[in-house]
Amino acid sequence: MKTKQIMKKIILYHYSDKDFKNFINPSYYGHNYFTHNDCQITTIKRAFYYTDPKRAEYLLQGSKYLYITEIKSKDIYNITEDKQGYLKRCNGDIDLALRKIKRNYRGVIYNVGYDIVNLFNRAKIKDCKTLTKAF
Repeated sequence: MKTKQIMKKIILYHYSDKDFKNFINPSYYGHNYFTHNDCQITTIKRAFYYTDPKRAEYLLQGSKYLYITEIKSKDIYNITEDKQGYLKRCNGDIDLALRKIKRNYRGVIYNVGYDIVNLFNRAKIKDCKTLTKAF
Protein backbone atom coordinates (compact mmCIF):
# COMPACT_ATOMS: atom_id res chain seq x y z
CA MET A 1 0.00 0.00 0.00
CA LYS A 2 1.37 3.39 -0.98
CA THR A 3 1.15 6.24 1.47
CA LYS A 4 0.28 9.69 0.25
CA GLN A 5 3.09 12.15 0.92
CA ILE A 6 1.87 15.48 2.24
CA MET A 7 3.65 18.44 0.68
CA LYS A 8 4.43 21.11 3.22
CA LYS A 9 3.73 24.59 1.95
CA ILE A 10 5.21 27.88 3.05
CA ILE A 11 3.03 30.98 3.14
CA LEU A 12 4.86 33.98 1.71
CA TYR A 13 4.19 37.71 2.01
CA HIS A 14 5.18 40.32 -0.57
CA TYR A 15 4.91 44.07 0.00
CA SER A 16 4.47 46.36 -2.99
CA ASP A 17 3.00 49.59 -4.27
CA LYS A 18 2.34 47.82 -7.58
CA ASP A 19 -1.23 46.69 -8.18
CA PHE A 20 -0.59 43.13 -9.40
CA LYS A 21 -3.61 41.30 -10.80
CA ASN A 22 -3.11 37.52 -10.68
CA PHE A 23 0.61 36.95 -10.31
CA ILE A 24 3.61 38.57 -8.68
CA ASN A 25 6.16 38.86 -11.43
CA PRO A 26 9.91 39.12 -10.73
CA SER A 27 10.38 41.17 -13.92
CA TYR A 28 10.20 44.32 -11.76
CA TYR A 29 13.46 43.35 -10.05
CA GLY A 30 15.87 46.29 -10.05
CA HIS A 31 13.22 48.84 -11.06
CA ASN A 32 12.79 50.28 -7.58
CA TYR A 33 15.12 51.48 -4.89
CA PHE A 34 14.43 48.36 -2.80
CA THR A 35 16.16 46.06 -5.29
CA HIS A 36 18.43 48.47 -7.14
CA ASN A 37 21.46 47.65 -4.94
CA ASP A 38 20.82 43.91 -5.27
CA CYS A 39 21.41 44.27 -9.02
CA GLN A 40 25.04 45.04 -8.24
CA ILE A 41 25.39 41.49 -6.86
CA THR A 42 23.29 39.58 -9.38
CA THR A 43 21.03 40.39 -12.30
CA ILE A 44 18.91 37.27 -11.80
CA LYS A 45 15.35 38.52 -11.66
CA ARG A 46 13.54 37.54 -8.50
CA ALA A 47 10.77 38.75 -6.24
CA PHE A 48 11.31 39.14 -2.49
CA TYR A 49 8.98 37.62 0.10
CA TYR A 50 8.84 37.26 3.85
CA THR A 51 7.67 34.29 5.91
CA ASP A 52 6.34 36.55 8.68
CA PRO A 53 4.27 39.57 7.61
CA LYS A 54 5.34 41.51 10.71
CA ARG A 55 9.07 40.93 10.15
CA ALA A 56 10.04 42.68 6.96
CA GLU A 57 12.51 45.38 6.06
CA TYR A 58 11.68 48.81 7.43
CA LEU A 59 11.95 50.26 3.90
CA LEU A 60 8.70 48.50 3.06
CA GLN A 61 6.68 50.33 5.68
CA GLY A 62 4.10 52.41 3.90
CA SER A 63 3.62 49.91 1.04
CA LYS A 64 0.12 49.96 -0.43
CA TYR A 65 -0.39 46.21 -0.74
CA LEU A 66 0.45 43.00 1.05
CA TYR A 67 0.24 40.01 -1.29
CA ILE A 68 0.00 36.48 0.00
CA THR A 69 1.08 33.39 -1.90
CA GLU A 70 2.29 29.92 -1.02
CA ILE A 71 4.88 27.53 -2.35
CA LYS A 72 5.91 23.96 -1.65
CA SER A 73 8.81 23.95 0.78
CA LYS A 74 10.67 21.41 -1.38
CA ASP A 75 10.84 24.06 -4.15
CA ILE A 76 12.89 26.44 -1.98
CA TYR A 77 16.64 26.00 -1.39
CA ASN A 78 18.01 27.11 1.98
CA ILE A 79 21.10 29.01 0.89
CA THR A 80 22.00 29.87 4.50
CA GLU A 81 22.54 26.18 5.28
CA ASP A 82 23.75 25.44 1.72
CA LYS A 83 23.67 21.67 2.30
CA GLN A 84 24.34 20.98 -1.37
CA GLY A 85 27.38 23.28 -1.39
CA TYR A 86 26.40 25.67 -4.17
CA LEU A 87 28.28 28.61 -2.62
CA LYS A 88 31.39 26.54 -1.96
CA ARG A 89 31.44 25.09 -5.48
CA CYS A 90 31.00 28.61 -6.88
CA ASN A 91 33.72 30.05 -4.64
CA GLY A 92 31.24 32.36 -2.91
CA ASP A 93 30.06 33.89 -6.21
CA ILE A 94 26.40 34.49 -5.33
CA ASP A 95 25.44 35.26 -8.94
CA LEU A 96 26.83 31.95 -10.20
CA ALA A 97 25.36 30.05 -7.24
CA LEU A 98 21.88 31.51 -7.84
CA ARG A 99 22.08 30.62 -11.54
CA LYS A 100 22.84 27.00 -10.62
CA ILE A 101 20.19 26.87 -7.88
CA LYS A 102 17.59 28.26 -10.31
CA ARG A 103 18.00 25.13 -12.44
CA ASN A 104 16.61 22.94 -9.63
CA TYR A 105 14.54 25.21 -7.39
CA ARG A 106 11.90 27.93 -7.71
CA GLY A 107 13.69 30.09 -5.17
CA VAL A 108 15.99 30.46 -2.20
CA ILE A 109 15.49 31.24 1.47
CA TYR A 110 18.02 32.95 3.72
CA ASN A 111 18.03 34.57 7.13
CA VAL A 112 19.09 38.11 8.05
CA GLY A 113 17.52 38.03 11.51
CA TYR A 114 14.27 37.01 9.80
CA ASP A 115 13.60 34.80 6.79
CA ILE A 116 13.56 36.21 3.27
CA VAL A 117 12.54 34.15 0.25
CA ASN A 118 13.48 35.05 -3.32
CA LEU A 119 11.37 33.43 -6.05
CA PHE A 120 12.80 33.26 -9.56
CA ASN A 121 9.44 32.76 -11.28
CA ARG A 122 6.06 34.41 -11.01
CA ALA A 123 3.83 33.35 -8.14
CA LYS A 124 0.05 33.11 -8.11
CA ILE A 125 -1.55 35.55 -5.71
CA LYS A 126 -3.75 33.80 -3.13
CA ASP A 127 -4.86 36.97 -1.35
CA CYS A 128 -4.17 40.70 -1.30
CA LYS A 129 -4.66 43.16 1.52
CA THR A 130 -4.71 46.90 1.03
CA LEU A 131 -2.58 48.39 3.78
CA THR A 132 -3.62 51.49 5.67
CA LYS A 133 -0.86 51.67 8.26
CA ALA A 134 2.71 50.49 8.81
CA PHE A 135 3.26 46.93 10.03
